[in-house]
Amino acid sequence: MSTLITYRQGVWLVDTRRSRVGQVTGHDDCHVRLRPPRGGREWDAEPAALRLATRPERAAAGVADQESAADSRRIFRVGPYLVQEKQGEPC
Repeated sequence: MSTLITYRQGVWLVDTRRSRVGQVTGHDDCHVRLRPPRGGREWDAEPAALRLATRPERAAAGVADQESAADSRRIFRVGPYLVQEKQGEPC
């Protein structure tokens, strides 16, 4: 059994393989679906290549002002990701 980390919808991440910031719109067993900050074509990324976007990275992407203080507290209080036990073959 392996552990799979998936992120909640709406969280801003950095895809380290593409050096792009994106917002989580969904996920399946092996990929996380991301949307660019100003819209456009979504892409799939492997969870191992993702990390949370820092405040400066979100600001550079033009999304820091879109988050209210309440949203930031909610994200950090609940946590930006879910840990699930997964059976079967790893991705």
